[in-house]
This record gives sequence, structure tokens and C-alpha cells, in this order.
Amino acid sequence: MFTAFKGKGDQTRCDAHRGLLVSSVLGKALRAQLRKKTMSAFDSVSSPLQIGGKPGVSCLVGSHVVRLFQQQSRAANCSYAIVILDLKEAFYRVLRPAVVGKELDTDLIEHIMEEAGVPPQAIEDLLCSLGNQTILRRAGASPWLQAAMGELFSSTWFQLQGQEDVVATTTGSRPGDSLADATFNLLFAHMLVALTAKLEQQGLVTYISWYKGHNRSPWGAEGILQSTPVSDIAWMDDLSLLLQDADPQALLDKTKQALAILLDACVTIAQAPNLKAGKTEVLFGLVGRGSRKMRGQLFRDINPTLLVDTNHMGSARVGLCEQYKHLGGIISAFGGCSREIRCRIGAAWTAFGKHRKHLFQRPDVSIGDKAVLLDSVSYTHLTLPT
Repeated sequence: MFTAFKGKGDQTRCDAHRGLLVSSVLGKALRAQLRKKTMSAFDSVSSPLQIGGKPGVSCLVGSHVVRLFQQQSRAANCSYAIVILDLKEAFYRVLRPAVVGKELDTDLIEHIMEEAGVPPQAIEDLLCSLGNQTILRRAGASPWLQAAMGELFSSTWFQLQGQEDVVATTTGSRPGDSLADATFNLLFAHMLVALTAKLEQQGLVTYISWYKGHNRSPWGAEGILQSTPVSDIAWMDDLSLLLQDADPQALLDKTKQALAILLDACVTIAQAPNLKAGKTEVLFGLVGRGSRKMRGQLFRDINPTLLVDTNHMGSARVGLCEQYKHLGGIISAFGGCSREIRCRIGAAWTAFGKHRKHLFQRPDVSIGDKAVLLDSVSYTHLTLPT
């Protein structure tokens, strides 16, 4: 295991570094093949907008869905809230005994969660939701895949560079491992199912209308008008929770309820929400009667926060913000792309300026080569990937 400085923070602190595991090529090839089978099981239990790790799906899809939700809300003259969740060391906290293997080791799960400081009620909630089966087994994986994944994640260890001690592990996934996202996605999918059920019970799930069988004709929508839930959008450990209401006060109450349910759901799978500034935050787009007064109440402090009462974390304060860099894009509280466009133009000019003198102003480099290099060096910052 090698350590790499993140580029910010105190270099003497462990949380300012990330771990890089050097493993065998043969092991990587084996895990890559198992990942394909594991992702097939994940597809059967994932929510429609849990898009992380799925082939051919860019993280920008989530950003676009959020913007479409904002447009739909404003067209309907509804206030909306976007809760963006950030987790601390999400992949290192994966509760492996709950995900892989043929049999559920409840004693080991309880021990790990107790060591992580998870309340007894949260432990009981998780074990009850699992129903004496691992998540991989509940996803319909074959007995062979269950056994193979269980064996792969048993008796794991690592050794830090320059030290002789060997560290045995029972939680988390290997840094850079091709199965890391698959195991986390399975655990997160299990949480999202429980989260959606609780939001549904409280009437907090957001639905939007769409036309099934729409032929994409510019002359009008044809097909069957249906409603579909769009409450949660997940890319790996990045989650957006979408809430909507015509009344700003009712929206605020909904947001507090949904935040409490979300934070408790994270604790139930031994994950730790990051409540620092710029991490887990809420964007409000308030319109209609009473919106100006509500906005003044929410943002009267220099560092505005929302106080949330949870079952497993006690009272928690979640920050409020006007914009958030999320899934490759900049989400503004009132929608639109102007801020992201300015940011992308600035990044493109910065990238161009770094190479202007030594590359683009050189007479011995042909115009054709300069055009190719400009496309790869500068335009990639300006345009969205296709």
C-alpha cells in the first residue's frame, strides 16, 4: 500500500492522504471478470437513476437530470430543494460481510458496526432488512458467484510501504480495485431501496410526468402520459435527493424530514455523512407566495445551515448553498447553465494559456497538429463528453 498526498490539508495527518494499492496483474484480471457478473446482479436491484458503474452512462447524466428537474419545477411554478449527499471515505467503510458471501455472518457485522460507533437500533434495522441473506444473494447471484466473491474478500490484508507490520481487514474495498465500485453499489442500492420506501411512506417522493412511447416529434408529444419517481440520483457515493412543493414552508418541512431519513439510512449501513462546509448541502429554489420571506429566514446568517433532528445522529446541521459542483457540472439554485459556461470558458483559456508560448506559437508546429492539440488540450474543458 502506497500513500499519496491529496494536495490539500496537513501532510502530517492520515486523512490528507489516500491509499494506492499495488496488486498483481493476474488478480486484477480475475476481479475484472467477476465484476461483469457482479454488475449483472447489481442491475437487478439498482434504482433507475443509480447510474454509477453502468456501462456507457456518463456521470453528467445525473447533472442533466437535476437540471431537467429544475426546469420542470419552475415551469410548474413549484419550489424545489436539492439535497446533495457527501460521504466520508465511502469505499473504505463498505460493510463487506453484509454484501458478499453465501451466508450472512451477523456476529461479524454487529462487531464491525459497534466498533464504528453505530447505534444498536441502526444495527438492528440493517440486520432486519437483510433477512439473514447477504445483499449479493438477495440480488439473485448464483451460488458460484456468491462463493467466489466471499472467498475473494476473505482474509484480506495490506502492508504499508516501509513497514513490516501486516494489517488484516474486514471492511472496505481495495483502493483502485475493479470490484470496489461493484461492492459499494450493491450496498448503496440496498440503502436506496429502504430510503425510497420510507420517503414513500411520508409522502416525500417526487414524481414528474412524461410520455411513454414519445416519438421525439417536434410537433407535439404523443404517447401515454405517465408519472415516474425521480427522488434520488446516485453516481457511486454521490447522491442527489430531489424534493418539490408549491408551498415554500411545506417544502422546508419536507426537506427536514427527508434529510433526517437520509442521514439515518446512511448510518444504518455504517456510512458517515460528511457535514462539513461544501460537502453535504442543500440548494433551495423558492418561488411563489412567501418565497422571499422564506429565503430571508434561511439565508440570514453568514454560514446558513438547516437544523435536522435524526434518530441515529442526534441533531445535525446541514449547510445551505447557492451553487454546487456536482457530477461534472455546476448546479445553481435557480437553474441555468451560465455559471458553468463561464467556468468552462475560464478552464479552457487557462489550459490554452499554459501551452500558448511553448506549443501554439511555435512556427515549426503545423496548423493541423496545433488544431489536434487544441482540441485535446483546451476544447475538452469547454465541451461536454458525448
